[in-house]
Amino acid sequence: MSDAGLSGSLNWKAKPTLHSKGLLTDRFYLDGSMNLTESGVHLNDETIAISYEEADVARARVHFEEYL
Repeated sequence: MSDAGLSGSLNWKAKPTLHSKGLLTDRFYLDGSMNLTESGVHLNDETIAISYEEADVARARVHFEEYL
């Protein structure tokens, strides 16, 4: 993440037993099977869902905070 200039802006957490992926910002929540890799983004058939709804973002934040 440091090569993208995001090291001070991202909170990256990994848990060996957790396979779920998501991206959470103050404005949206992205969830799905896609790995954030070249193959995951461009080659593989993956599912993703994005929500801009405040209630969905708030629920995702509560869920994510369990892993922080």
